[in-house]
Amino acid sequence: MNFRAFYGPSISAVLMLVLMVVSSPGPAVSQSERLIDYDVPVQQQFATWPPPELLHRTYWYPWSWRTFQRAALFDKPVFLFIDSRWNLNAHRTREDLVGDAVIQERLNRGYLTIYVNADERPDIVERYQTGTMPVMSLLLPSGNPLITNKTPTGEGMPITIGAVDRERMLFLLEQGNIYYDQWTNFLTHVGQEWAGMVQPTDPISGEVGFEASDMMAQWISANWDRSDGGIGLAPKFVIPGLPEYARIRKARYLPATAELTGNYLPGLLSGPLHDTVHGGIHRMAAGPDWSEIQYEKLLDRNSTFLHQVTLAFLDAPSDLYRKAATAAGRFIMDTLADPQGGFYLGQTADFESEDGGGYWNDPEREGSAPEIDKLALSAPNAQAGAALIRAGIVLQQPDMVTAGRQALDRVLGGYRTGRGVGQVLPPSTSDHKYLETQADVAFFLLDAYNSTGERRYYDASLNLVEFSIHNFRLPGETRFRDHIPEPDPIGLLNTRRLPFRANIQMARTMIRLGHHGAGERFFMEAEDLLAEYAGSLAMFRVHAVIAALAVEEAVAKPLLVTLQGDPSSESVRALRRAAVRSPASWLIVVPGIGNQDGTFPESEAWVDGAGGRRSTADPVELARILKDLSDIGPKRVD
Repeated sequence: MNFRAFYGPSISAVLMLVLMVVSSPGPAVSQSERLIDYDVPVQQQFATWPPPELLHRTYWYPWSWRTFQRAALFDKPVFLFIDSRWNLNAHRTREDLVGDAVIQERLNRGYLTIYVNADERPDIVERYQTGTMPVMSLLLPSGNPLITNKTPTGEGMPITIGAVDRERMLFLLEQGNIYYDQWTNFLTHVGQEWAGMVQPTDPISGEVGFEASDMMAQWISANWDRSDGGIGLAPKFVIPGLPEYARIRKARYLPATAELTGNYLPGLLSGPLHDTVHGGIHRMAAGPDWSEIQYEKLLDRNSTFLHQVTLAFLDAPSDLYRKAATAAGRFIMDTLADPQGGFYLGQTADFESEDGGGYWNDPEREGSAPEIDKLALSAPNAQAGAALIRAGIVLQQPDMVTAGRQALDRVLGGYRTGRGVGQVLPPSTSDHKYLETQADVAFFLLDAYNSTGERRYYDASLNLVEFSIHNFRLPGETRFRDHIPEPDPIGLLNTRRLPFRANIQMARTMIRLGHHGAGERFFMEAEDLLAEYAGSLAMFRVHAVIAALAVEEAVAKPLLVTLQGDPSSESVRALRRAAVRSPASWLIVVPGIGNQDGTFPESEAWVDGAGGRRSTADPVELARILKDLSDIGPKRVD
């Protein structure tokens, strides 16, 4: 969109597009109440709002239609601040920049200020993100962005504020008010037009076959850091699905990916991203050699790490992997423990040190550990629960299994049959539901069912998928939307988003449900969903690793273990534990069918794989059978 001709010389110095900086935890939403005299016009009563006692304090409104109605009533633009409370840079932006008394006065006089916690509202983040945190954007009272064409390309773009000092911030806020006051009607029209043009690019469809996975494997090979591990030079972080993807291709007699990525976990474990003192990993390394650490320690990334080192231990048992998995589990269970059950979102960086790493890097530093972000989210708790259960079984640490079950209990406490699961766990009053949450919780509940045989995990997973099918996509659509369509959405929430990772996770869950006996239609649903992306996986770069893994799972036949006998008996439980400890790359464990009279047959495990069908009642023998039949084979199994 180019509308240079509409600009007069009087605003040539108006707001420039400023690239954003990194994020931080944010202020708690607070709001003072003011009694209204209904005998006096509202505009007159609030003509001098906010009152003097509030001018020099942060005054945040929540994201709601009432807030935007108020902005329209006062005829003020909106200053939107989005952050995550655990992040170092966003914390400093809030405290040192937005928290400055003069800037607060400028905001309170000229804007209606809205605070959004990014971890609670991923739908808002998806539409208003600027690529980094915190997000500071200027919006219209409609919720659409203020648009400027003062950009390097001359194209219209939303006005966002980035890495600026105090004086520059004050100047931009002042100019934003001038800009809005002079061009309100025009900017309203342009903002609405721009909002209608920001629909995401559709992926390229293709056949769900090994060819799609092979193309992604070639992309990984072309972009792999052969010196230090990881995709590309930087940043470096835990890559979801990578070890599983390398394992499943190796089981198809294609070991190249496993050989190529063999330096991934060793590089991670030997570098400063891995916290060898307190356990677990930090959020990200900005340096190619796993250096320049961003020190936040988040539940979801540590759960992924725990899962990956557990798999590594199964493939190659060693003290290195055992200690790393045990320490990661301890960090989750001890540092992030929520007294109500389950776990908090994560540990912040050290806000008292310059780079955020003082607590971890200075052994003589005095003071307490960095604070904990005490937000409890459904999906990371489901992920942590499944990872702890598996690690506890593999490492023979029962307290991990217990902690994992407690986390899943907390998640199921926020789940309602036919109504999905909320983003934030009870007792939060937030009822927002997102596709990513439904997909992740369903997937990890099913993973826990595979490890434990506990039926309620399966039932909830199946119901969450059914709920998503009926609520997160419109008639005629294959892909799922990121949130349930609202009747009167605010601003960019009216734009369609079909998140890649959440759709892939939903497909993986459907594949597993099909193998667990939920019905052939789930295989068909999963294949149709994956086909939407199969022609263009590489366009999603590192995020497509998990999609390539999903393609492999859709095409290859898993090693299927059927456990006959009473599921509650110790003999069947021992067989299940033997199956979970198997290094098989693609494994599904299902219960057998009981007798018509309600009794169960003798305990026994039947194993079906590409190499044949065998049975045993001995857990030790079952482990040998699983090792013998673990290869998938070089050809597609129809």
